[in-house]
Amino acid sequence: MNIAVRYYSQFGRTKTIAEEMADELGVKASSVVDEPVLKEHVDVLFLGGAPYLSIMDPALEEYVNGLDPNMVGCVVLFTTSNWSHRTAIGMRVKLEERGIRVAPGHFYAHMAAIGQSKASARAYAREAAEKAAQIAEAAEHEAPADKGSRVKEFAVEAASVAAFSAVVIVSVVVARRLFKLRS
Repeated sequence: MNIAVRYYSQFGRTKTIAEEMADELGVKASSVVDEPVLKEHVDVLFLGGAPYLSIMDPALEEYVNGLDPNMVGCVVLFTTSNWSHRTAIGMRVKLEERGIRVAPGHFYAHMAAIGQSKASARAYAREAAEKAAQIAEAAEHEAPADKGSRVKEFAVEAASVAAFSAVVIVSVVVARRLFKLRS
């Protein structure tokens, strides 16, 4: 099985997770900036990034948009952030629209807990590589990718946004009450 790990990381957190996954799989992790195209066909491509200013970084988006569907059997997604899974969801949508198979779900590591996420990233890499290889192998005989996983990911994102919004609202209410008490 031929595996590659690619990522985009501005601050090193996603790079750390990518390197843990790559080390577990016995391959090298490479930035999409350093290696903007796959040089050979891979059965499984691990691809990760984080949202920057609530959107997918343009370098990662360019990589996703330029990925040749004939060069990859199945993509496994991962992301790091403080609360949003938006980048993984965005990558899934773009890849599936282009006919690229994407394994169900994705790995998420909170940006404040990267060190504590290393072991789970390694475990996820082992499991996801096996599942993705099976998906890639069966790709010629299966119907198009299951959209149910996308629905689940949108639900996770919606719950994350709702939780973040609730924290902001509570903070504003508390601040207003404190301000009134001081007045």
